[in-house]
Parts: sequence; C-alpha cells; structure tokens
Amino acid sequence: DSTCAITVDYDELVEGQDDECAAEYTITRTWTITDCVGNVRTHTQVITIEDTVAPTFNEALPLDMTVECNMVPDASILTATDSCDPNIEVVFEETITNDENCAVGYTVTRTWTATDCAGNSTEHTQVITIEPTGPIMSQPYEEEITIICGDEIPEAPEMTFTGGCGNFEVVFNEETQQADDSDDYMIIRSWNVTDSCGNTALFEQIIFVLQPQLQEITINICIEEEPIDLLNYLPADFDRNGTFMILEGDVVLEENIFDPMNHEPGEYKIAYSSTEGTCKYYVDFTVIVDTECVPCGRGDIIISKAVTANGDGVNDYFEITGVEYCAFSFDVIIFNRWGTKVAEVKDYQNDWGGESPNGSFGQSGMLPTGTYYYIITATDIETGTILEPFNGYIYLGTN
Repeated sequence: DSTCAITVDYDELVEGQDDECAAEYTITRTWTITDCVGNVRTHTQVITIEDTVAPTFNEALPLDMTVECNMVPDASILTATDSCDPNIEVVFEETITNDENCAVGYTVTRTWTATDCAGNSTEHTQVITIEPTGPIMSQPYEEEITIICGDEIPEAPEMTFTGGCGNFEVVFNEETQQADDSDDYMIIRSWNVTDSCGNTALFEQIIFVLQPQLQEITINICIEEEPIDLLNYLPADFDRNGTFMILEGDVVLEENIFDPMNHEPGEYKIAYSSTEGTCKYYVDFTVIVDTECVPCGRGDIIISKAVTANGDGVNDYFEITGVEYCAFSFDVIIFNRWGTKVAEVKDYQNDWGGESPNGSFGQSGMLPTGTYYYIITATDIETGTILEPFNGYIYLGTN
C-alpha cells in the first residue's frame, strides 16, 4: 500500500580487527526494511580486508661497496612507511667475519628489516668488503750490520710500519749479547709491533761488533836516532792505556819509550795489549835497530894515540873507535922503534894492552915504555873492500 510507512535499519559489524591492524578482517553491513504491516526484508554486504603489502623504505638504500681497512662507513639509519600501519619498526642487524681483521680481510653484512603489524616485511642487505692488507710490514732497513769495536755505533733507524690493521703499538728494546767463545759481541735491537686487530710482528736489527784484529807494526830505527814513543805508532783508534810485554830480545823500555842507543843492532819484539774496556786491542811491535845512519867512511875511524896500561880504566888498551856499528874488520901489526914486530892480531877487538909476545921484552910480559909504530888494515865485511891501510905512532906507557 502506497500509504504504508517503511522503515530501514542499518547495522555494521567489524570482525577480526585488533587495534585496526590485522592481516585480514571483515566488515559485515546489514540493511533491514520493515513495512507498516510488519513485512521484513534484509540485505547483507560482507567486505573482507586483507593486508598483503609490505612496508617500503623511505631513504635511498645503501649499496654494496669495497673499502680500505678502517674506512668502513657508519651504518645508515633507515625508516619505512606502510599503508596500513603508521608505526613501522625497522630492525637492524650487522655481522662481521674474521674478527674485523684487516690483515686477512673481512666482510660486513648489514640487514635492515621493516615489518608491519600484519606481518608483512621487506628487507635490504648491504655487503661491505674490506680487502686484506696483508701482514705487518716495515720499510726497508739494514737487518745486519758489522762494525769494528771502537767504530761509531749506527743510530737505531726510524721505523715505519704498514699492513695489518694499523694503529700500531710499538715496543722497542736494545740489548747486548756476548759471544760464547770470543770477545766479539752483538747489539740486538727489536721492535715488537701490535696492530689494532691484535696481529703481532717482530723486527730485529743485529749489529755484529768485532774486536780489532791483532796489528803487526814494524819500526826501523837507526841506532843513533832519538828515542821513540811506541804509543805514537798505535793505530789512531786504539786505546793507549794498555801495557807492554817483551817477547824477544834484550829490550830496555822506560814505560813506553824505546831508546835505540840502549840496544845493539838487531831485531826486538814487543807486545802491546789493552783489554780493560769493551774493546780489546793487541799489537805486536817488531823494532829493527840498524846502523844505516851511522857514518862508516875511512875518515870516521879513530885510532888511539896512547896506551897507559896501568889498570885505571883509562887508555888501558889500544883502541880503534868511531865505527863500532860499521861492518869493519881490522888486522893490526905493531912494531918497536927498531922495526921489530912486537904484536900482530887478526880481527882485532880492542884488547891489546901492551903485552909482549912470550914476555920477551920488559918486565912481567909487558913491553917497555916507548913509542911504537902500527899498521892497520881495514876490510869492509859487507863488500869485501880493503881500505887504504892506516899507519902511525902510538905511545905506550907501562910504568
């Protein structure tokens, strides 16, 4: 009936939604029509809402990269949005291999995960590769040095290190080690290096300090030269506080002074040593005293003018002097004033004091006081040269 009033009722029911966030929920809508006589008709609509869309990240996503050691960037902070969930939480995770050891290389894997309340999630992964830097290395340096004791000891090198993980901690040490069977020794320098990853390396420099070798020094000196100081003949770097020891010959040393006038021509051996300090110094001296500076001409020969054989130590013998250090041999013949030979000596040694042959003249085997005549023949032994003979008169006093 067109005049009958109609009423419409509407009802809406939401099911499966928890705080407006669910993976799926339904909305049921019901319309009810009632006329004036009580006839009823209904219509129902069911709407199913499903959340299958994951959140999306808002920022530019960090890319994979390869970087040098200690150059790993900080992790990016990412946020996300979702059509159904206004409060999206982003979970960040990071894993690192090889204990972050740059020497062997490692990777950093970073993962960001955004999940909505419906359980839909999206994930982004960034892989950072740190290539290996290798073991700890040093710049080139002299690992072994050999010097002679007394030389200047080289300064320790300024060491720089590479490789490893950087941020090096260096412990330097220097010690001296003696050799077991000699006076040589070693200076050992060591650098113990630790990097920020705990890698370690040891670098050493060894300085071998050898004792100076025995020096053999030969000195030629003429018997008439000035005394010499043996210390002046030591090598410049030798210690001069040592001691001398006679090895060969009748050597007369006044502390370290050698006077050739106190020695016969010949060869003398003297040892020097200084062993009180770290360095040990040894020298063997050979001192050759010669007569090269001594004049040996005929005019250098001096012959006695008188012999007073009275035992007072003055002019007791007929002497040929002035060439004691020359290679001369003298043959002497002495005559009395009547020309009779009273003495003849081959290789004369300055030992005739007026004795008569067989005691035939004077008293007690002595020739009488008077003037005698001599003839001396001198021969150079080295060349065999016979010099022009010497002759002259000598006074003999025997009373």
